[in-house]
Amino acid sequence: SEMCIRDSSQGFAVLAVSTSGPVGIDVELPTRRIDPLALAGTVFVQAERAVIESLSEDRRLQRFLAFWTAKEARMKLTGQGMELAPKSIVLALADGEAVGYAAPARPAARLAYADAGRPGAVCAVAVLAGDGRP
Repeated sequence: SEMCIRDSSQGFAVLAVSTSGPVGIDVELPTRRIDPLALAGTVFVQAERAVIESLSEDRRLQRFLAFWTAKEARMKLTGQGMELAPKSIVLALADGEAVGYAAPARPAARLAYADAGRPGAVCAVAVLAGDGRP
């Protein structure tokens, strides 16, 4: 079976194709007018917020987008979307960067970032880990 999902941002689209099961993908461009510090308080857990707050202003948006795309890719992986609250997805962090998912534990998922081929674009991909059972 083949699973496809696409996402688009401001007319820019990405497509993920998997022959082994569900995949979630999200892409964001840095042209969005957002306040990373204000939004971090509503969608990130404390450790994630602390990373955003620790960064210089010119690096905050890029890291915010990296964290947000990781969470949204995980939401899309199971088709739950916003039913899966952003704060219920806890990112595994290493040196202030998202390297995986600490929660939810089921289904287990892996995180990867893909080169979207556009300057500043952030593209996260979530795939099932382990036996792939939800």
